[in-house]
Amino acid sequence: SRYFNRQVALIASALYVMAPFRYIIWYEPNFGGHSDSVLFSLAALFCFYEVFFNSALRDEYFGRINSKKGKYKLFLLISGLGLISGFETYVCYTFLATTFIIFLFWFFFDPLFFRKRYFYIYTFAFLIGFSPWLIYNFENNFIGFILPRYNSGEDVPLLQLFFKKGGTWPITLSFLKIILIRVFSLEHFYRFSGVFVPKDIFFNIMRVVFISTPLTLVVFFIKKVLRKSVEKSSVRNLQKELIIFIFVSLILILYCLFPVIRPGTHYLTPAYPFIIILIGIFISKLWHLRISFMRFRGVAMLLLTIIFLSGFYYYNETWNQKNLEEIEDTFHIKGYSLCFFPWCFRSECYDYLTFDLKIVSLFFVGDMYEREDVILRDQFFKILGNSNGEERHNWHSIIKNYDLIHSVRPGAQPYAMMGAGITVGDGLSKKTIQTVASQISPLVSKPHLYWLYEGVAVSYCNRMYKDILNDFKQGYIEKYIPHDFIHYFYTSLGRRIAEGNKNDILKGLKVLHSFPSKYHTYLYNGFKTMLDEGHVDLLLEKNEPSSNYLMKNLWFRKGELIGNVIYNQGMNPTRWSNVIKSIPDERVSSYMLGVVNGLFTYTAGENHYGMYTPPWIIAEKVKEVLTRSGVPEEFHSFIYEGIGFCISLRTHGLLNTYNGEESFDVIPSKHINDFYIGYGFGLSERYDGDNIFISELVSDNIPVDFQDTVIQGVHSWLSYMIANDTNKKGM
Repeated sequence: SRYFNRQVALIASALYVMAPFRYIIWYEPNFGGHSDSVLFSLAALFCFYEVFFNSALRDEYFGRINSKKGKYKLFLLISGLGLISGFETYVCYTFLATTFIIFLFWFFFDPLFFRKRYFYIYTFAFLIGFSPWLIYNFENNFIGFILPRYNSGEDVPLLQLFFKKGGTWPITLSFLKIILIRVFSLEHFYRFSGVFVPKDIFFNIMRVVFISTPLTLVVFFIKKVLRKSVEKSSVRNLQKELIIFIFVSLILILYCLFPVIRPGTHYLTPAYPFIIILIGIFISKLWHLRISFMRFRGVAMLLLTIIFLSGFYYYNETWNQKNLEEIEDTFHIKGYSLCFFPWCFRSECYDYLTFDLKIVSLFFVGDMYEREDVILRDQFFKILGNSNGEERHNWHSIIKNYDLIHSVRPGAQPYAMMGAGITVGDGLSKKTIQTVASQISPLVSKPHLYWLYEGVAVSYCNRMYKDILNDFKQGYIEKYIPHDFIHYFYTSLGRRIAEGNKNDILKGLKVLHSFPSKYHTYLYNGFKTMLDEGHVDLLLEKNEPSSNYLMKNLWFRKGELIGNVIYNQGMNPTRWSNVIKSIPDERVSSYMLGVVNGLFTYTAGENHYGMYTPPWIIAEKVKEVLTRSGVPEEFHSFIYEGIGFCISLRTHGLLNTYNGEESFDVIPSKHINDFYIGYGFGLSERYDGDNIFISELVSDNIPVDFQDTVIQGVHSWLSYMIANDTNKKGM
């Protein structure tokens, strides 16, 4: 309110709290890693406004008055501005846009600012805030000047980052429009009014703002230069608004100039709150606008009401569906969003069964526009339930549009069906889950049923912890989910049990053991994915595992965690020797399988390898890292078993979909049998030993000479299961 007016402050604050429905949904994935750039941009511009739009401090800056108190306050503001700018530039290069705006307007207000001591105070404070970057880069050959281009694998010098766009910026501009429409999309309020509300109102207000602001500048110029009828206060107000407008415009321009066709949406993060401030200014002006006898207060009030209702709709839905005892649940996204934003769900979880839900694996939109052979955007949204892109509570239309799955290329079909399953699972409760089999099974066939139910399980189990436990204990899953797919649900339940008891993992294990023993195998699979090194060591130290299979899972998980370390820090033969000595002989195979899987998963995530990346590329990198780290020769067979295991899971058993001339160059001939045994491990794990279906997959995707080897791997994996588990299919 200090630098615009109280009405603008109230409107912008209210819009920020009760923001458009989709903006709130997008808040976590887009702001999660970059919310600091918003906070620091707001703080930096506040300091800047305080210096140049506070009359007393402005006069102090230009030497018109001489006040000790004013100088002290000015020193604090300039120093704070420098510290904020330096530190946030170190944290996130996106803040360079804010720094540019500050210098641009500093020059505008004072062309000789570099001759004033305040500039040197700012510079010194900036260097202090930026010092972590300087120290690190001095010690590492200034690698901070080289940045990976988003989703491209190419490294670009920082200073050239925005100068390699070429002629594709209009395509990026079209993406920008789609993103802004989606981020600021409103919800239809049928339940409130029964009246259709256009979803793009907020976006169209933005359009009006960006058109009207240049027109306002033209009118201002005419009044000031030609008519000389502009008050001094009007000049100040225009300058304040112009800074915000240019800041947002610069962020949008830089997005379009980023040297890939579709940059990450997080590059727009700093602009979002300032867009809301611009909307607040616009609605405030609309409130006071009067043309002849017409006043526009009603229009302004209507726009505010619509936007507020959209935010209220979201909060109402959230509070009815989430566990408010855990603060993070209030803003966590429901399952349907995981089709587009899966990193919110599994960003720290290396679950080998569903790790393909991480970062880019289900992120169809990123590749879709550049790959005409994949699937049309409208078709993809129809598979998810609605041609307009509404991914919410419309799973009946998913089934109706199931025939569209055949327009997806084979390698992407598992991911498309898992995405559809996530949407289905989000619309289920204990009252509606009984309809799943009757609705889905007659229409969807194997193997699509496996992938669909895997997605359903992930989403269905991503609800309130107590509700999930009750649903399972009351037998809803066992009663209504076909037996072939029940392992996906108990695997996801195991993950949730570990999540819900992460502060007392022994208690979590007791909760797990309260379920029938025939499901412990699946529960252990999910349970281990959420264990950190401390959890694993605690369980091993307490000698808590009551089954051989759980013990194998713990050593597998211990290996996974080391796989992540190897990716980041490497290993050497001496360290390998020490590690192997600490592992019981009977656990080495499980441990090494975990090492390879952890390294494989981490490599895929860190390099943004999506579902279209041939798994052989990832396997080649894994092999290179492990070879370089000096793994003893006697453990190489375990490495290739692990690679086969990972590729089997990542391809969902559809190996032929990814095969190329280079495929088997990764696997030495003497270890080809190890690879296929590991491949059989993966088939058994994903499809739970469904021998008939697995035999079909093997027949269609594996060379005849190695089909028996794969089947041997399937049966070997089944032998890992706990002795009293008599519920396995095909046994």
